[in-house]
Amino acid sequence: MTATEKAYCEEVFSLVNDIRRENGLPEFKRLDKLDEVAALRAWENTILYGHTRPNGNRGLTALVENGLNYRNCAENVAAGYRTPADVVNGWMNSEGHRKNILNPDLEYLRVGCYLEKGDRGFSSYWAQMFYTPRNW
Repeated sequence: MTATEKAYCEEVFSLVNDIRRENGLPEFKRLDKLDEVAALRAWENTILYGHTRPNGNRGLTALVENGLNYRNCAENVAAGYRTPADVVNGWMNSEGHRKNILNPDLEYLRVGCYLEKGDRGFSSYWAQMFYTPRNW
């Protein structure tokens, strides 16, 4: 991931936590392993855009494949947005995406961003991976 992509991911994380605070919700926490999954899903969307992975599995299977067994999880993806503020605004103006951002049962968030023209022709690909661990 480039320095710009990393900075964009951190800005999305910060903007989303601002929204959470404004809505009386706890901030999302960070989880290093979730960074890997979010980056993977952003990159996979350059090949096959949506919630299905290039191998045909659901996008959320990337969590378990990376050792993250979950009690609750969600994924937001987007493409074509130029800035972190634009993509967050797009997600907040979409009922399903907004619901994930404001879900009080989700504890962790990490963001993936890929700023290179993919097979679908977009110049940016974004993934938010939301996660709450399974407590055995």
